[in-house]
Amino acid sequence: MKGKALIVIGAGLAYLYGTESGRQNLEKAKTWARTTWEHPEVQKTVHDVEARVTQVVKEQGAALSERVTQAVKDAMAGVQAKTEPVDPDEIVVEEDGTVRQPRV
Repeated sequence: MKGKALIVIGAGLAYLYGTESGRQNLEKAKTWARTTWEHPEVQKTVHDVEARVTQVVKEQGAALSERVTQAVKDAMAGVQAKTEPVDPDEIVVEEDGTVRQPRV
């Protein structure tokens, strides 16, 4: 299925870039996209969404930051409780690239 999709995509790109009518259609699509993007209503919507996202981030950013910080602290506490401190001088790297800590 993936191979068929790649063939269809490849044929479409070959048409767009390889034929005169394909390049004309590509230029029409680019012009339409640019015109649509620059339309005042679209830009108004973009600015409204941008303002809303900025407002939500300002309102929720501190709470989210605290939640992430607490989650990291909790995760680190669990890791520290399960492991013993390791002296870097005791770490051994084998020839095959595996890392081990020698037993005393």
